[in-house]
Amino acid sequence: MPGPINPIALPADSLEVTGGVPQDFLFSSAIAPDVRAHSMVWNPGTNNMELLRTPSIYKTLLAAATSNAIWTPAAGKRFRLMGFSIVLSADATLSAAGETVLSLVDNATNINIAFAFWVPSVALTTSLGTTNPVNFNLPGNGYLSLAANNVLNANLTVALATGKFSINAMGTEE
Repeated sequence: MPGPINPIALPADSLEVTGGVPQDFLFSSAIAPDVRAHSMVWNPGTNNMELLRTPSIYKTLLAAATSNAIWTPAAGKRFRLMGFSIVLSADATLSAAGETVLSLVDNATNINIAFAFWVPSVALTTSLGTTNPVNFNLPGNGYLSLAANNVLNANLTVALATGKFSINAMGTEE
């Protein structure tokens, strides 16, 4: 809490007064005022401003099956997904060439983040080793899980026969 602000006494004839307010009025304080800067973001879900969070938890998953747990939060906590990256290894194949869609899921609820990948039936041999990474930072404070103890999953529409998806997620728990 800031302390009282006390004017420094100056001779009356040294002050220039305009509209009844001294222009050279100086102040001193025994305690510096409490000044802090906080980054704030608008949350349209709550219709309020809130403090901007910084990711402090990082999770990595190598996935090939149709259902894969990326992030299991601590007991009683919810995950807040703030960003992620996805890379498909160059040796990835499906039993029949086609598309597999990777969806991020909050326990059993689709959170409408999905990416389609075309995967051959024969592994590539002329690539640098991976596909181009998909890097994505969610705006504001990201996506907060619907309930405590929900798991963030990566679901594939078709399981890979060989190779893997490398998924890196970042965020917080609260």
